[in-house]
Amino acid sequence: MYDLIIIGAGPAGCTAAIYAARYHLKAIMLYADMGQISYAHSVHNYPGIEEISGTELAMKMMQQAVRHGIDAKNEDVISVKKKGKYFAVKTSEGGSYESKAIILACGSKHRKLDAKGEKEFTGKGVSYCVTCDGPLFAGKEVAVAGSSDSAITAALMLAKYAKKVYILSRSGLKGEPVNVEQMSREKRIAAIQGVEIKEIKGERFVNSLRLSSGKELAVEGLFIEAGLEPSIGLAKQLKIKLDKGYIKADSEQKTNEKGVFAAGNITNRTRLKQIVTAAGEGAIAANSAYRFLNKR
Repeated sequence: MYDLIIIGAGPAGCTAAIYAARYHLKAIMLYADMGQISYAHSVHNYPGIEEISGTELAMKMMQQAVRHGIDAKNEDVISVKKKGKYFAVKTSEGGSYESKAIILACGSKHRKLDAKGEKEFTGKGVSYCVTCDGPLFAGKEVAVAGSSDSAITAALMLAKYAKKVYILSRSGLKGEPVNVEQMSREKRIAAIQGVEIKEIKGERFVNSLRLSSGKELAVEGLFIEAGLEPSIGLAKQLKIKLDKGYIKADSEQKTNEKGVFAAGNITNRTRLKQIVTAAGEGAIAANSAYRFLNKR
């Protein structure tokens, strides 16, 4: 029986784990992956670190939690049930765990375009990770779908490898000014606004995109940056209240279910979804869990 099970190993989960260890809680962190941070090519806005890759920062966070004595297992949680005063957790790997409290730090997942051919060509020219797959498209013409800052930074990274990068957006680009300015100076990037991708076409691999304008754009790769959506499947199992698709949490990261706390990109606490804000919520969630356990 654990005091606390932390589900997720992104900035929120790892920070919660570090604080749980400092509170001498018997805790375990279960995770399917390292979260969205691991997809970041370069992180420049985490205090105290001038520049670092997302993968390296994620690993440092994980290693710090483990050094503090936290159990960490790479297991995908598929079920969380309330059993009296305790919680029963099961993983796809066959793991079975019990705890007195839960922190949901499940993060988010990539939003799909729902365009024709998207599913069929995923892994065959369609990608959701520039950091992972960008170098595979050296010397080729590719497209990025999206209008956010993540789409712009994806295009900037691809411009280091690709012959040409088209950034396709339904409306105007909404990136940070410094990135928009850098993009405007990059000759390999061309912005096409006011269009949607209707169909992803090809034979074995992607070779073109059919746009809402009627034009067919010849590309060999498509990187989808349509935003993220919170991973709330486990929250629904526990009947946690939601707010516009996000877990409704108070200032102490408490949910409506006693003993269940939430932190990071899955909560409604802030519109600013950043590594630093996720880490802060993780720390608060661990402190709240500690105080909850002391009152039992």
